[in-house]
Amino acid sequence: MSAETREFVQARLATRRSELREAIAGLTEAAALATSATPEWNVLDLLRHILAWQELALAALDNWTAPRDALATHPDEDARNEVLRAQRQHLDLANVLTRIHNNYDRFDRLLASLSDDELATEAQAPWGYRHVTRLECISGILWHDGEHIHASREA
Repeated sequence: MSAETREFVQARLATRRSELREAIAGLTEAAALATSATPEWNVLDLLRHILAWQELALAALDNWTAPRDALATHPDEDARNEVLRAQRQHLDLANVLTRIHNNYDRFDRLLASLSDDELATEAQAPWGYRHVTRLECISGILWHDGEHIHASREA
């Protein structure tokens, strides 16, 4: 099993929830669209990117040993990320945030319900380049969220 523990990942999840609440406090749709978070994306785009990868991870976790979608293993990371973000372009800020929070609830339920053996089962990571355990998958997505939440807070 991963060097990380269930408790570590549960604490990481609690931290991400808190960081996201702080980052979006008082954020309006107009501000999310007008504020650049990266050279390519505004804050809302960055939140859509977080959502996209959460959804990929949860789909993988739901069917852990199935082959991964070819998109997730696309060799050009920037192109893949743009496709994923563009697929969610129609989602407004409230919808994106609701879905992110719902996904955090799903991660929480998985961490509570999966056995240690289930969390230790390896399969190809949703991001495609190696095998990870279910626990590492959840932890990795939460790490990813943190990187982008911090970027949105600095914007």
